Amino acid sequence: MNPTYRLAAVSYLNTIPFLHGLVYHPVGKIIEIIKDYPSRIADLLIKNKVDISLMPVAALIDVPQYKIITNYCIGCKGPVATVQLFANEKLDVLHTIHVDYQSLTSIALLRMLLRDYWKKDLKIIPLRKGHEQLIPSYEGILLIGDRATYALKNYKYAYDLGEAWMNWTRLPFVFAAWTTHKDLNIEFLSDFNDAMHLGLSERNHIASQYAYFNNNKFNVHDYFFNKLSYELDEPKKEGMHVFLNKLKELPPMNLESDVEKIKIT
Repeated sequence: MNPTYRLAAVSYLNTIPFLHGLVYHPVGKIIEIIKDYPSRIADLLIKNKVDISLMPVAALIDVPQYKIITNYCIGCKGPVATVQLFANEKLDVLHTIHVDYQSLTSIALLRMLLRDYWKKDLKIIPLRKGHEQLIPSYEGILLIGDRATYALKNYKYAYDLGEAWMNWTRLPFVFAAWTTHKDLNIEFLSDFNDAMHLGLSERNHIASQYAYFNNNKFNVHDYFFNKLSYELDEPKKEGMHVFLNKLKELPPMNLESDVEKIKIT
């Protein structure tokens, strides 16, 4: 059977339960999955190259008449572990932060936290690819996804952005949500939602398969069940609404990475 729908998602550990659901649910047979990092996932939907995207929340403002589908998302209700600001000195003495070009949402969240929660005016520059362990003294680095799990052992201080957001707003945070800008078949949407539920219901099994992730130095079971929060419930929708409103208040900035020029709105 030829795929009917094109879907874009990241290949990070946090998305494995969703992808697992698509593998084992019949609806997966009519879906072509394209994997990339978050900022490119957003671009694929914006340019109408896919029908569905696990959309970074910060990119929603660039999608006219977007529709969030399914009851699930990539979110957290406190520390998330895989979106962190790392440094070898305390935040108070840092003057520069290198940011991971892969996630515009995390960069926007960092800028909000620096300006309105931590009250710090720090220089933000793009991280050079492959330079994750070459950050000078008195500078920090924002890393997301799997790369953040490997960096935990390399830096003295780690500031979890999910935890900081919760402390600041008392709301959970949504990093990405299943999004479309099309009118999709209702039966397909129901099946797709069921596939997400199927994947999440098998997290114990999936976690056991990834028990040796990062040389067994990262607790995948704890990550799936205690750090990530996958249900797109009303508190998360409120948190997403607050984030998008605060995002509109941020002045735009451009970062030129060695991968591509990206606009951080």
